[in-house]
Amino acid sequence: MKILVTGFEPFGGDGINPSREVITRLPAQLGDIRIFTGCLPVAYGEAESELMALLRRHKPDGVLSLGVAAGRCAPELERVALNLDDASMADNRGVVRSGDPVSPGGPAAYFTTLPLERIRSAFRERGIPLFVSLSAGAFLCNHIFYLLMEYANRSCPPLMAGFMHLPALPEQGCESRQRPTMSLSLQIEAVTLTLEAMGTGGA
Repeated sequence: MKILVTGFEPFGGDGINPSREVITRLPAQLGDIRIFTGCLPVAYGEAESELMALLRRHKPDGVLSLGVAAGRCAPELERVALNLDDASMADNRGVVRSGDPVSPGGPAAYFTTLPLERIRSAFRERGIPLFVSLSAGAFLCNHIFYLLMEYANRSCPPLMAGFMHLPALPEQGCESRQRPTMSLSLQIEAVTLTLEAMGTGGA
């Protein structure tokens, strides 16, 4: 089985992004799973082009996209991708999108096709916190999540795919009591567990 894992470059003034740090440390092989990785730019058009190029290049059986959501205390799997770009924050090229569709004419939302319950069970057995979220926001994370699920639903058979938000790293929380963090080693373990659950088959 081949699984593509994507992360994002730093943005918003941070010099580090946990999703990029995680993907650069994943093994190329995990049991029977071959792992391919790619880092997406935090720029609407460029991120879309890079994602599609990675999908065409690797032709994966499953895709896990990662991003950071500072303020969340544990990894969170996103259940719903919305057809909406609506963020006050500019991307790394200075572009702001307000009330624009991700994919004009597309459905209002897509649901993840990841095996959420199997992944949650794996986390519980290992004693690692994991939550399921109903909102990936309306910035680049949701943008890529929606495009990924649009691609997944058009694939035949439909592709196993979804999005996971990661917490900030400890070095990103030094200046604020209100910014929960999780160590990089634990984040890598969490992503590894998710990939293993994706590779066991079934939904």
